[in-house]
Amino acid sequence: ISYISSSEDLENPDSAQAKASNWILTKDESFPKSTDTEVGVYQVIQRYVLAVYYYSTGGDSWNQCGAIEGGAEICNATSTNFDTGQDNFLSNADECYWFSIGCQDSRVTDI
Repeated sequence: ISYISSSEDLENPDSAQAKASNWILTKDESFPKSTDTEVGVYQVIQRYVLAVYYYSTGGDSWNQCGAIEGGAEICNATSTNFDTGQDNFLSNADECYWFSIGCQDSRVTDI
């Protein structure tokens, strides 16, 4: 994470980057504990970037599909794109299942 975001952003507790880093390291139960593989590293980066997106767009105040403590919960919103996820952001589900996230081969392609 430190080579994606500046140390200044990561050290500022109010920044989206610091909030996303904190979530990944302390709350994300699906966080791949091993980054020994290219897939593991890619998933950590992908989840971190989506968490930065979430926090930088005020995700904690979203009316629908925001984070819910305790894991994967189905979002009640309706997407017109049936190829995107339906789970809440920052849930324990694979990030490709988060609401409005589209993936191909486990890589995010659409938000």
